[in-house]
Amino acid sequence: MELNIQKKTLNTLGSERAVYIIDGLFNEDEVSALFDSAMKSTYTLNAEWATNNTDKVKFISGRDNLEFQGSTTFSKFKDAALKTFGRFNLQLKPYDVSVNCTNPGDTPYEHRDGFCKDVLDLTFILYINTTWDRNWGGETVYYTDSGEVAFSVLPKPGRLVIHECILNHASRAPSIDMLAGQPHRFTLAAKCTNNMKYYNFKCEGDCV
Repeated sequence: MELNIQKKTLNTLGSERAVYIIDGLFNEDEVSALFDSAMKSTYTLNAEWATNNTDKVKFISGRDNLEFQGSTTFSKFKDAALKTFGRFNLQLKPYDVSVNCTNPGDTPYEHRDGFCKDVLDLTFILYINTTWDRNWGGETVYYTDSGEVAFSVLPKPGRLVIHECILNHASRAPSIDMLAGQPHRFTLAAKCTNNMKYYNFKCEGDCV
């Protein structure tokens, strides 16, 4: 399985910032196992989904940060970070990990996963559906500071996207046609840093 890394750039908050799209890092068996785990998970209604200053993703299934840190999936995330944002070191740690479940008719909002520019703070998005038709939509969309769409990323099975948490983005709800092939749109999302002071702070609350 050949590794393919695409780099997109976005001028935002006064500088050019990268979004990396990585295919070939996860094989079909790994994606299938993550999909099966997502299907068996218990989801809760996001308590903040109805407020306008959040991503408005309705259903989430939280993951234990320390358990995820010891997983093969996270090991691959770290390898990908070193190949792309090479400023990270092996002390990279996850502080917010979840499986997000999006369905036709949902209304996810644009949002930033973090607001602190003084530390390198990364979001990893892994698309864990076992199949995806581009006509189903469900893209991740990135926005300029003026609110225009800069580019979008199709949720291909096993595709990993890495971006800095301060980038403005949104998931798009899939079309109803998705239900003919997949029950939900799933992503495994992890927010990570190698700054231990910031890590401890994020484990206690959001940076505002």
